[in-house]
Order: sequence, then C-alpha cells, then structure tokens
Amino acid sequence: MNKKKMKMKMKVSYGDIFGGNDLILCDILSRLPVKSLMRFKLVCTHWRSVIKENKYLIDLHLLRSKSRGEGTKLLISSVLGRKMDLFFCDLFQGGPAIPLLGRKATDDDRNNIFDKTLMLNPVNGLICFVKPFEGSVLIHNPSTGYKTSWLETRTRKLMRDHDGQAVDTSRMRWGFGFGFDPATNEHKVVSVFETINTEQKISKENPYGLDVQNCEVLTVGVRNEWRQIDKNCTPGYIVGASVYVNGVIYWLDEHQKVHEVIMAFDVRSEKFSKVIVIPTFINNRWRDYPDNGGIQTIWIYVDLVEIDGHIALLERVDACSFSLWIYGGVNTSDINYGNWTEEKIKFPFDLWDSYDDYVSFEAITGTDLMIIKNFNQQTKFETLYYYNRKRNNIEKQVEIKGIYLDRDAVGLKFSTYVDSLMPVQGKLDPYVCYTPESRV
Repeated sequence: MNKKKMKMKMKVSYGDIFGGNDLILCDILSRLPVKSLMRFKLVCTHWRSVIKENKYLIDLHLLRSKSRGEGTKLLISSVLGRKMDLFFCDLFQGGPAIPLLGRKATDDDRNNIFDKTLMLNPVNGLICFVKPFEGSVLIHNPSTGYKTSWLETRTRKLMRDHDGQAVDTSRMRWGFGFGFDPATNEHKVVSVFETINTEQKISKENPYGLDVQNCEVLTVGVRNEWRQIDKNCTPGYIVGASVYVNGVIYWLDEHQKVHEVIMAFDVRSEKFSKVIVIPTFINNRWRDYPDNGGIQTIWIYVDLVEIDGHIALLERVDACSFSLWIYGGVNTSDINYGNWTEEKIKFPFDLWDSYDDYVSFEAITGTDLMIIKNFNQQTKFETLYYYNRKRNNIEKQVEIKGIYLDRDAVGLKFSTYVDSLMPVQGKLDPYVCYTPESRV
C-alpha cells in the first residue's frame, strides 16, 4: 500500500465507522445504558452531537429503555422535609442507595438549591421539582445529570416590584402537573396559580373562595418559557401530586376538604378536558378507625395513583389493608362517572400506627407488582415489600442501605423512572456527587 492511500485511510473519522449512516449508529447506541453513552460522547464531535441532539436516537432510546427491565430504576425521595433528599438504586435488587443531588447530610443549608421543594412523579426519564409557594419549577434528567435553572412562572415574575423584591405570597399558591405528549415526545409542565380570598367568599360563581386563577404551560426544552393558556379552562382547587397516564395529567379536586372529582388536563391540546366524578360509595363515608390504641371516627380520604395504565384511588381500610379502586371509564364526555373496579389488598402485618402516618405505594408498570413501604421502622436500612396483586401475596422483600433522611420529613416516597437521554436544555448539574462509572 503506497503512502498516499495510507494517508487517506488515516483521515477516516469515527463518524464514518458506520459508513456515515446515522440510522445504523442510532440503532446500536439506543440499546446501551446512558452511562455508556455519556462516555461515547468523547469519541468524536459527531458522536457527541448525535447522542446529545439526535431526536431519533433520543426517542428510540426512551422506547427501548421502557421495554427492558434494566432500563427502569427505583427513585427514593424525602416527603415534606425542609431539604430534598434523592437517591436511586436497582429496582428489584435494592442494595446501596446512590445520592442524586450531591448533598451530604452535613452540608450547609444555604448551599442546597432544593430546599423547601416538592418532587412530582417522574415521567419518561425526567423529574420535575416544584416550589408551590414560589411559583417555580426545575427539570432534571438523573441519567445524564443535566438540569434546568429554576424557571419562574409568568405570574410569579409579574409580582416582583421595581426593586426586584417579591410581594407577599401567603395567600397564593401554584399547583403543578408534569406530563408527556406522546405525539411529539415532549414533556410539559402545567401551572395553576390561585389567590385565596381571606374572607372565604364561597358562592355559586366562586365555589372555592378564590380571587384569581391563572393557567400556564411550559414545554421542556423549547426555550423553557411559560405561556398562558385559555383562562376559561381553569379547574377547581387542585391538591396533591399530579398523576400522568397516557397523555393526560390528573389531580384530585378539593372542595370543602372533600375530594369530589378528579380533574384532567390533556397534554396535547393543553386543555382541562374533563371531570371524573368520584362515586359516593368510594369517597363519602365516615369510619371508626383504630388510632394509637383507641378508636377515632374520621372521614376517609383517598390517594390518587396509577395502575396498569389507569388512574386509581387508594383507600385505607385499616392498619393492614386497603382498597384499590381502578377507573375504567371511557373518556367521551366532559363529566364522566365511569366504571370503578375494587381490588382488596391485605397484609399479614400492620403498615401504620395512625391513619395520618405516611405510607409509600408504587405500582411497577408492566408487572403485577406494587411496592409498599410501611411507616414505622426502626432499622439501619429500609425494607420494601413487593406485593403481587394477582397472587395476593408478598412476592419479595428488598433492603436498601445508605439513605439519610431530613429530620423534618414525614417519610420516603418510592417511584420508578426510566433511563433516558431526554434533553432539558440545561446545564450539567454541578451538584451531582456521582461519576459516570458509579451510575447503574
């Protein structure tokens, strides 16, 4: 071989390994975990561009991550603490918990940008953190380590005076929902801003005593800017964490402290599309409930969860059992009553001492398993129970070590999230304390 031909061969770039065909390259890369793809970004400029920006690869990788077991991880977060603690570990094996926010328990409070923060349910590889009384959100991809800055809503920005100081927000709150548009493969955040009337002037025209309501939507990765939507599409008083199912975001609607309906927001059309009425045989009942060795008559309330691609209501029956009401209605009208199917689940031991004790429930998509974490546990590790809904038994127990919890938190929430390359148009998180080699 002469020197001229050898020189020409040496000029072949890494991007030409597959004959310049990015489809072949994307097909191969989409089968790999994100930790490997983060290393492959160093191969050459072309590969870096493909891994970071190629929409075909990003969408294909998400699809394949959701279809393979190792693509799903277990996410562990603190609930209602002053500080946000976040870890992840193997979904079915447990083991050591790896911190995701890069903050040790002894870190200075001022250095934690996630203080006084809530986390919405993960959706297709991304996490949305919210500050309900500050009107801002932060989107984070725990697989790539990229996150946005805190993104203030338009209503929040309008409240600042000329000196840049915020006005009193004690009568204000922002409700948030996090979802995904399956038609465009884009994540969206919806914000519902409310000011509460101090005199609680409840009337037919204003059943919630609200002075103002305003709705905004943010499409993640598209300039990350909020935009106002139709004012006539505002819901009632939404409470609790949102639940995303098949292109729709759901919340419980609270009226006079009673959950009467479920509000639904269609991510594609960006409209509050329907109302699902909660039947009285599920919701409106009093019960004598064991409480710290005595009996207390309380109003039973429900939690909104997702089961097998359906929304469901989780109702505590006693300390060791609960009912799961699965909604099976067809969404053909604005007001929907639908069909509700009850599943009764009973444990061989108590899950909580008091009705107000926090207990974590999480269904694993594509399986019959539900993860349940009981409230009262005095051990050096956390024990999760994997309950099989079809066999009505505890299929396995998993132990997780290395979790430190803020002393003000009421408990731990367990969620599942999938490995993904989904972009957030943000910066690499400087607070993460793990390296690509430590990601699982």
